[in-house]
Amino acid sequence: MIKNLICTVTLLLSIGAVAQDFEELMMVVADDRDTEDRLGWSSDIDGDFAVVGAYADDYGATNPNMGSVYVYERIDGEWIQIQKLSNSDQDDYDRFGWDVKIEGDFIIVGAYGEDHDADDGASMSKAGSAYIFERGDDGVWDEVQKLVASDRAADDEFGWSVSIHGTTAIVGAHNDDKNAFGMGYFYHAGSAYIFDREDDGSWTETQKIVASDRSPGTEYAPDHEDWNDRFGESVAIWNDYIVVGGPFASKAYAFERSGDVWTEVAFLTYPGISWLDRAAPVDIDSTTIILGAQTEDLNADMEESIMNSGGAAVFTRTGGTWSYLQRLSPADRDAGDHFGISVGIDAEYIVIGAHSDNHDEDGGAEIENTGSVYVFELQDDGTYEELIKLDASDREIDDELGISVSISENTIIAGAFQQDETPDGGSYLEDAGAAYFYTNLEGGGGGGDCEDVFHSQEIDICAGEEVVVGGSVYDETGIYTDVIVTDEGCDSIVTTILEVAEEISTEQEFFICDGESITVGDVTYDETGFYIDELVSEAGCDSLVFTFLEVADPVDTDVDVDEALLEAVLNDAEYQWITCDPFEIIDGATSQAYIAVESGEYAVIITDGECIDTSDCHTIVIDDDPGSGIGESAFSASISIFPNPSNGSFAINGEMLNGANIRIYNSIGAIVYENTANSNSHPVAITNQAAGIYVLRVTSEHGSKIEKINLK
Repeated sequence: MIKNLICTVTLLLSIGAVAQDFEELMMVVADDRDTEDRLGWSSDIDGDFAVVGAYADDYGATNPNMGSVYVYERIDGEWIQIQKLSNSDQDDYDRFGWDVKIEGDFIIVGAYGEDHDADDGASMSKAGSAYIFERGDDGVWDEVQKLVASDRAADDEFGWSVSIHGTTAIVGAHNDDKNAFGMGYFYHAGSAYIFDREDDGSWTETQKIVASDRSPGTEYAPDHEDWNDRFGESVAIWNDYIVVGGPFASKAYAFERSGDVWTEVAFLTYPGISWLDRAAPVDIDSTTIILGAQTEDLNADMEESIMNSGGAAVFTRTGGTWSYLQRLSPADRDAGDHFGISVGIDAEYIVIGAHSDNHDEDGGAEIENTGSVYVFELQDDGTYEELIKLDASDREIDDELGISVSISENTIIAGAFQQDETPDGGSYLEDAGAAYFYTNLEGGGGGGDCEDVFHSQEIDICAGEEVVVGGSVYDETGIYTDVIVTDEGCDSIVTTILEVAEEISTEQEFFICDGESITVGDVTYDETGFYIDELVSEAGCDSLVFTFLEVADPVDTDVDVDEALLEAVLNDAEYQWITCDPFEIIDGATSQAYIAVESGEYAVIITDGECIDTSDCHTIVIDDDPGSGIGESAFSASISIFPNPSNGSFAINGEMLNGANIRIYNSIGAIVYENTANSNSHPVAITNQAAGIYVLRVTSEHGSKIEKINLK
């Protein structure tokens, strides 16, 4: 059986035993904030780094909505702005920062309004682009590549959504009209593009994906809303799984990577949703997908309709199958909350934004559209329950907290893109935007009275196995860092050096001769066939060996014996005649036939292609009188040869000679003359042959005659 295991690593410390409520840690704004920058429209967090997009940031009065992204680092428990990112070819209305994702040393930023190709040429209005930034050894994030679609077209809005994991990135183009091959016009059906990082550090588009049930939709007209699928409105990736949201399809699509190819494996349909509602925001972690539906009206039990209160659905993977688990809705749901406008998941926590919620954490203090964030926690029975509702300590009208959310380990980031003030409550700038950090660790993780615990481990596993570290699952060679919470609520930083043995699958082809065999492992094969053997490598991993075996037919070693003439039955082979007792090679006797010149036992070694075998020994008795026949038969009595001996010219006569086959062999069995008699007297001329003893063989339907011919 091929191994397919999950290896759970037990660390030398106690992990994550006590659940704690989240609380606001701090609020951050841009150090160059300005009116209507809308910082917080997008946000993401990974470990000690967070990114926040400000898609409407202007570079001067004449350069509107170019957009920017701010990078924050957790230092001594506080989040500090360390860098501002912009695209190298920035232009008006690029909306760089519309969506952002960070993982490890990579940041990807969407700019759906950008017009130009990868070389800043070939302008197409809102074709869209995305940008990859990589952190160097100096800790600075630099733009390393601009991504565009291979079949880019105006208004595709490539870069509306982005995600990155490991060395794979995905970019959504929710307005794209073309199929996976760049053809087949379906208005705003949407698509997503997958990019992989090559060994030289470059990113290459490796596949375009679309929904298998993509709808042709309806051409947009001013008097109705564009209700086409919009596949690619949101995207998320984790290891070999991708999830893509399509708001007007009311579902998400799960894709799985096998080798280098991504294949759609599941429709994740939001249960009970109206065709008028939208289900699009997605996130994935390990075996769980969350799908938000901000305009859903029903609660988690599909009851108590409240217009646009919002909801979310959870799907889980068991083996290779995705299935619906449950719907989520908040305890204080209200009309127009838009719960599900943003979603995030990491380990045991799901976080969901409700940007239009009016109430505080206690369900009171109503302020219109101030926004909030809800946290759900995984229970022992595998379902999720609401843990806490979070709002901003300085909540104000129309802040819209929760327009974006993300969670990494025990820290949540939430954007409030219309927040107007700085953390101290001053410097009012309308819609400048902000982001809020929440944590359930004292000191914000690694700070306060906690002392970080470091643990390093090296693990070797076989292909098909997985290693679980805290809430993370790894199945690829690499170095991974996980921040895990101990019982005391402190950070334990676990570095895992994982080596995954390559899957060993060997194909081999053999051709053997009859009577030979091959051995694979402990099994021996000697018949033609296809065989599969499962072996164990030196590393203890399964190895599959596929063997294609062809066994040749036995070599035909039959020999026709006629008096002193021996002739192998098998044609078109290689021959070597031998004497049997004693065993000796007969020099020059390599023809199909051999004429014995003295009594004895004879055999032939036959080589047929790659196979070799030896015939039985045959006893020959020779009459030493060269002028007499070698045995007589009824037919031979009518045959005479004159003169014999001769100089090579002689005649063969006989009453029944007409139509007979005539062959003459030299002393090593080679045919020196062959013809068919057309009368009862047949002249022969072999004067070009050397003097010596030859053998005449006359064969007809009446019989045969063998006679020695003496040439002088």
